Amino acid sequence: MKITSKLAPDFQTVFGIQFFRKNQTTTSEGLIGADWIRITENSQLPFIYHHLQKGANLEVKKANHFPANGKIFLFYRDFFIGELNSGFCNIIADALLQGKKIVARISQLEKETFMPTKNIKVEFFKK
Repeated sequence: MKITSKLAPDFQTVFGIQFFRKNQTTTSEGLIGADWIRITENSQLPFIYHHLQKGANLEVKKANHFPANGKIFLFYRDFFIGELNSGFCNIIADALLQGKKIVARISQLEKETFMPTKNIKVEFFKK
């Protein structure tokens, strides 16, 4: 027996499902790697931590003043979040120097309720 409902689907539910499908990340997009970023003392994270969510895009910039140090800086909009200085920094830096687009997305946030974010894990994709 097939039961059908004459109620229209909730717009917010339908919109939420479509938004989720649009923003899903697959491994075919060129995942470079994922790592925890280092939140430095000059980070502006305490001012904007409540805006950060899982899946938010971050801007990736290479340190211009010391090109050999291999540091990658991460920004949310124009706010400095922290830096990455792990093993695959050189891979990201080389891709940036070649003019390739690198997308960074927040994959995990560690924080306590009503407190600033302590740790941010970021995934890097090559577009």
